[in-house]
Amino acid sequence: MPLQNPPAPRHELHCHLDGSVRPGTVAELARAQGVPLDGPVRELVTAPARCGSLGRFLTYIDVPLSVLQTPEALRRAARELVEDWRADHVVYGEVRFAPQLHGERGMALDDAVRAVAEGLAEGRAATGVRTGLLLCCLRHQSPDDSLAVAEAAVRHRGEVAGLDLAGDERLHRARAHREAF
Repeated sequence: MPLQNPPAPRHELHCHLDGSVRPGTVAELARAQGVPLDGPVRELVTAPARCGSLGRFLTYIDVPLSVLQTPEALRRAARELVEDWRADHVVYGEVRFAPQLHGERGMALDDAVRAVAEGLAEGRAATGVRTGLLLCCLRHQSPDDSLAVAEAAVRHRGEVAGLDLAGDERLHRARAHREAF
């Protein structure tokens, strides 16, 4: 029997990759990479409804970020995000991430961008969900870091839809990052 009121198609326009990794994926990647977890993974990666501050909220991204330090992990997270969007009736989704945060084990900016773009492409092919990719400069980092991210966006302009400036606006002004934009 067909649904009488099918869910309306949705558009996801502000989704951070690091904050959208499935808890099960975080647990599997941590186990495979030998990354210790200090408690139940769901508690470590799921922020409460009321965090109190952006700074506290961002601590819930630390664990996913620690396991997204390889191209394979980034590709998987991006692909699974698109699958999750499809299950949530999203027909277009934009994901943003800061590629400069994924170099703890030596991954270059371009490799991180390429891995996420490949994961999004795999997800699109499997689900039909249209996607956009935005790269994030971070307010608390140097203007040179932001310029490097902007240059990566230009190098990958066929895959990257835009550039973002993320972080606490109260603590870090945008003016220092003007050149990147």
